[in-house]
Amino acid sequence: MRVSLKDSKERRTRFIMGISHDLRTPISLIKGYSEAIEDGLITGEEIKKSADLINTNAERLESMVNDLINYVKLNNYEFKNRLEDREIKPILNSLYSNMKFGAELCKRNVEGTIDIPDGKKLKMDENLFSRAIENLFSNSLRYTNEGDSIFFKAYENQEGKVIISIIDTGIGIPKKDQKKVYELFYRGTQSRREEGMGIGLAVVKSIIELHGWNIDMKSEINKGTEFIITAG
Repeated sequence: MRVSLKDSKERRTRFIMGISHDLRTPISLIKGYSEAIEDGLITGEEIKKSADLINTNAERLESMVNDLINYVKLNNYEFKNRLEDREIKPILNSLYSNMKFGAELCKRNVEGTIDIPDGKKLKMDENLFSRAIENLFSNSLRYTNEGDSIFFKAYENQEGKVIISIIDTGIGIPKKDQKKVYELFYRGTQSRREEGMGIGLAVVKSIIELHGWNIDMKSEINKGTEFIITAG
């Protein structure tokens, strides 16, 4: 019991620190676009697009803060009691649409297949699930180059579980780093980019485990990485 309580406390700590880290992205976007408008760098019709992006990220920021506040109040038992049945296909379609927009800005190629039956539901917290997928996608963007590809796949297997994969053609993860990628603040030895603190994947794993699901990874150096979520 002591071990279980300790693990639960550690997962909660990792999650809270991860969400705090994630708050920086929408804050940076809101600040950046606001300053660009104020300095006259964005004019005409682009102002409306920028205002829409500011509003979108403000809503995202509000959602993150609410998640953090709620999470602090909940233990794992209470968290599982608040999971709700959600139709998964529309959620995945929306996430994929956002991926394509983000990839276009970063000059990456994104392809996807969502082979999920209409009406298929999973018991989940939609906001946290979306956060996990967004973090995996951000990780793929970070460790690919311009012109590289990211593939988003989702299907229902013979056991009725939903399998979600995010695959990239990036730099890959060395064998010695693969068991540690979910550790808080761990950064792989092959990382080419200095931004980030090694928190995003720790958040992903915490969210997936809180739902009672599984996440696996396959990776080869200079060939890419695949993260696989088994949900349901």
